[in-house]
Amino acid sequence: IGASGVTFQQVNCTGGVNGIVLNNTGTGGLTITGDGGSIKNASGGTISGTSGAGISITSGSNISLDQMTIQDALSDGLITTTVNNFSLTNSIITNNGNELNEHGIDFTNVTGIVRVTNSSFTNNEHEQIHIYNDVNGSTADYELSGVAMVSTGVAAAPNGSHGINMSAWNSASIDLRVLGNSTIDNMFSNSIQVQNEGTGTVEVTIAQTSFTNIGASAINIAQNSSGPVRFNINNNPTFLRGSNNGVSQSININQAGGAPAGALLEGQISNNTIGSNASTTAGSKSGDGIRVLSVGSGTTTVRINNNNIQGVGGNGINVQMSEDANTAHTMNATIFSNTVSVTDVNSFDGIRAVGGAASGDAGIMRLDIYNNNASSATGNDFNVRQRFSTTVQLLGYGGGSSDVAAVQNYLDVTKNNNPLGAGTDWFITIQAPGGGFVNTASVPQPTLPSN
Repeated sequence: IGASGVTFQQVNCTGGVNGIVLNNTGTGGLTITGDGGSIKNASGGTISGTSGAGISITSGSNISLDQMTIQDALSDGLITTTVNNFSLTNSIITNNGNELNEHGIDFTNVTGIVRVTNSSFTNNEHEQIHIYNDVNGSTADYELSGVAMVSTGVAAAPNGSHGINMSAWNSASIDLRVLGNSTIDNMFSNSIQVQNEGTGTVEVTIAQTSFTNIGASAINIAQNSSGPVRFNINNNPTFLRGSNNGVSQSININQAGGAPAGALLEGQISNNTIGSNASTTAGSKSGDGIRVLSVGSGTTTVRINNNNIQGVGGNGINVQMSEDANTAHTMNATIFSNTVSVTDVNSFDGIRAVGGAASGDAGIMRLDIYNNNASSATGNDFNVRQRFSTTVQLLGYGGGSSDVAAVQNYLDVTKNNNPLGAGTDWFITIQAPGGGFVNTASVPQPTLPSN
């Protein structure tokens, strides 16, 4: 394709191997315009019933598809490999694939600017959108806006998986933003799954998105390498288990064991509504509302604020640094102005912050916890613990390192945290040979994604 590109109003295909194939077409682009409107009316064409991928693009550039329907392919709806710059708008991707690793869209080593806008993904076999990049030094900027995803939940077994699954490897860097009143409903596993397995930078922003009928986690972000991960999860109005399993954390942030000393995982979780008062497990059946877990040797810095959490089967908010003996292991957590109510008979604590879980665990956990309302029916409203060889540093704390009463007074009175539940108000422990609770002059704040 020449530098000026090629444009069609519509492309239609029923049957055959593929509806559209581009292979090594150079820098010139393919544009399909439809009728120029903003309605998902298939005026850009319908690709239906192919034995391979509905659309297959390899080593192309500047692809723009508008108002298309891609359906009933026996492989991926759309597979793009080594493509630079891609746009899909006002389109429907539905019922594609019949085996594992067959997706609505498969983005493999796609770079540059990727936009998916006002488009729906329904009942594609494995994942609705799959994003994978392992090209050293490459960068990609993904923005999904006004996207609607629906699957058949537990009925999607054995091949059903995530709504969006993104992973970065080697030194590839990826930005992902899910915005603009998007909805993700009834996924078999995680609604959004993000992993950094390389040395590049991964940045994730998820805002104004509703998660319903959650299968495992709504959002799962993991760092398993030295590559930095930054996240901003904000202003998402709905996290509901509904009729699905909801077996894991609604929001799960994990610095995994592959993260070495010096690795940076940082971000913000703010102004989200998790669960409801419809049932005691409306948000999750057995998981936490928000969990931030660090079991690598790196540094996790998180701000958790202004979230409303109820109806979860585990803890309301759970931050934990553990399972690593490296003294460089660090967690910085600022937790404020959250309202948490945990009412299920099998659930645990309202707000939980723990340094250490097993013998030999070491590192520094810095905490600033203030202006929170927490309630647990059967557990602890607040659970703050220093365990094994860790040290917990509290912002502006003036008491002794082993003075449990002073720690409770500091958190309760000085920091204005309000225990409101029927269970135990406070559970605070200190364990040798760690450093107990000591003062810190500051708790570092996270650097958020740049876009």
